Formats: sequence, structure tokens, C-alpha cells
Amino acid sequence: MSSPSLGNLTVVGCLLLYASVFVTGWDKTKLSDTAIVVKCHLERILNSLGLSFTFGSIFMKTYRIHAIFSRAVKKFKRIHLPDWKLICGVLTVVLVDCIIFAVWIVMDTTTVNSRFLEPRLDTTEPEKEIFDVPVIRYCSSENAQYFTIALYGVKGVLLTFGIFLAWETRNIAVSQLNDSKNAELSTPLFSPAYFLFRSILIGLPN
Repeated sequence: MSSPSLGNLTVVGCLLLYASVFVTGWDKTKLSDTAIVVKCHLERILNSLGLSFTFGSIFMKTYRIHAIFSRAVKKFKRIHLPDWKLICGVLTVVLVDCIIFAVWIVMDTTTVNSRFLEPRLDTTEPEKEIFDVPVIRYCSSENAQYFTIALYGVKGVLLTFGIFLAWETRNIAVSQLNDSKNAELSTPLFSPAYFLFRSILIGLPN
């Protein structure tokens, strides 16, 4: 019941999310336009796949608990949910993400734009009146909003599934089956935090 295989997928997702932090903090000052485009795509891919692996595996484990108590215990029906079926469910979500990103990269050309900020006086030698002009370089593409909406849709379905499972398993209290409590706590906390964080990022240049 502990499902170490699904636990490994959770670890993979956490590692991808952890790696995305380093990609996001990668200094773009001396990068070429091609490298910046790769960085933008890599950041999105790591974030999206990390979320799909992490929460997909947690929710699939919780789904098995839900199936056991809703069908096997209450309705006396035999269920057969081996790990490989649950893993296929997680990989399906990951595959959808990969398809969206593949179409995005192939069909929608990503370019690097520059935004010049207000000049600032160099205070080290103010008498020379040297001004620094900060430049922000960011990625943009013509149809980025549509692909972003598609990714939000996939994550929205995943989170809705998690909220449903958290509600359905809220009264299950078995020490050996603690995943339902994890889903119950992680889903309502993660959902608003994630969408708020991504909304802020969308408003900032990548």
C-alpha cells in the first residue's frame, strides 16, 4: 500500500521543481538570444512536469485509497489497482504536458525582446554624469497565451481531481494510509499559492 514506485515519481517531480529554481535564477546578462529562449522553455517545462509528477503521484495513491473505501469496503466489490495502472495515470498527465510543449516549441516561434528601464546615475563617479540603462531581456511568442491557457487547463483538472479526493477521503483515519491527509492538506494550500505565484510571473518578463 505504500507504493514505493509512486513515491519515486513524487521524488522525481520534487527534483524537477528544485532544478527549476536554478534555471529561473540563471543570469541572462551574458547569454545569447538562443540560450535565453532555451532557458525560457526549460523553466516552463521543469515547472510543469515537476507539478504533474509530484501531485499526480500523490493524487493517484489517494485515488486507490478512495477506491478501496468507496467500492471495496462499502459496496463489497473487488478492485484491482496495481502500481502500474496508477503510474500510467501519472504518465498520461505528463504526456499531455509534453505534447503541449512540443507543439508550442515547433509551431510558435519564440523571440527575445528587450525592455529599457529608466536610466540611473552612476553614483561611484557622479561628477562624470555617467548613466546606466538597465535592460530586461525576456521571451515572447505570438500564441503564448493559448499554450499557457492549455497548461493551466491541465493543471486545473489535476487540482480539481485532488480536491475531490481530499474531500472524499477526509474522514478516513488509518495510520497506514496517511496519503489522504497529505492530499487534504496539500491541495487547498497549494492551489491558491500556485495560481497566485504563476499569475505574478506572467505579469513579469521571463
